Amino acid sequence: MSEAAGEFQQFAAQESRGSSPLYAHLSREICEDPELLALAECVPTAQPTPNLLFAAVQYLLFETPEHPLASYYPSIAADPLPVDDETYPLFRAFCLDNRDQLQSILGTRRVQTNAVRRSAVLLPAFEYLFQRTKRTPLALLEIGPSAGLNLCLHQFGYDYGDAGRCGEQTAAVQLNCTVRGALAPPLPTTMPTIGSRIGIDVRPLDVSAVEDSKWLRALIWPEHTKRQQHLACAIETAQRDPPTLVAGDAVDRLEAVCSRIPTDETLCLFNTHALYQFSQTAREQLLDRITALGKQRDLFWLSCEYSPRLLAPVAQLLAFENGTKSASLLAMYQSHGEWIEWIDAASGVR
Repeated sequence: MSEAAGEFQQFAAQESRGSSPLYAHLSREICEDPELLALAECVPTAQPTPNLLFAAVQYLLFETPEHPLASYYPSIAADPLPVDDETYPLFRAFCLDNRDQLQSILGTRRVQTNAVRRSAVLLPAFEYLFQRTKRTPLALLEIGPSAGLNLCLHQFGYDYGDAGRCGEQTAAVQLNCTVRGALAPPLPTTMPTIGSRIGIDVRPLDVSAVEDSKWLRALIWPEHTKRQQHLACAIETAQRDPPTLVAGDAVDRLEAVCSRIPTDETLCLFNTHALYQFSQTAREQLLDRITALGKQRDLFWLSCEYSPRLLAPVAQLLAFENGTKSASLLAMYQSHGEWIEWIDAASGVR
């Protein structure tokens, strides 16, 4: 089995199973299709092959909603068809008919999903840091922000069920998140004060550019209509009050960007499902740079990534305070922010 075939097999069995019947079906078929596997070979190293190919196809379908394949996409069709025997032949024909365009997209675009609902995971962590630093304004610096939509989290509304509501309840973006476990996450009565908002991305997306906004839509799986709604509202929010996005390698640009952040703001670096696109060497270099910065000023690094050990996404905090380094596991959560389980007993609410 080729590497690409293995990726699609895993995507069908694990990632899309129960979440996207369309993508799970297509992935199982692609595994046995040499021509489409050859097309998938155009995906650059370190990019998740199924995600990028499916996004590229959906991106083109947005422009051709009359194509028969589009009738299987809930993101396009008002009354989508269920997966049947015609689905894959239509998909295959669409890919081969648009091979040149797809190759161009696969060679120039990246998987830069901006999962807005993850803000519901970030908010309790930032509230915890806001309390821990005696309510000093937070400077948010995101590594791999895509379009920087989660840097607008202080402008959203949140509903954590029995744990409470917070944020801007009249905001266009309203996020719900189920709380699991014995501890309630720390939620703000008033939102944390946010100072600087900066993101560093190799190729940041511009929400004022139509094609970039369309690419963000294409990255969302077709059945996830609520995520599409969140995305559209978050794009409008970011267009009104955009964060600063810096193009470049995070390891190379980190020190210079941090030097722009006032010393009377608490420096909070964070990332959400971005480090999987870093090589092992790059991850080690990033840790070294952050550690060096932590010797010069107090800072916190909130890393929200999948943990192979715990078989779930986790929010881990690395703190540098007065020259002392400490680490803690704050929470586990569903990858798109559907639920959160607060773990850090020192900061949770019983």
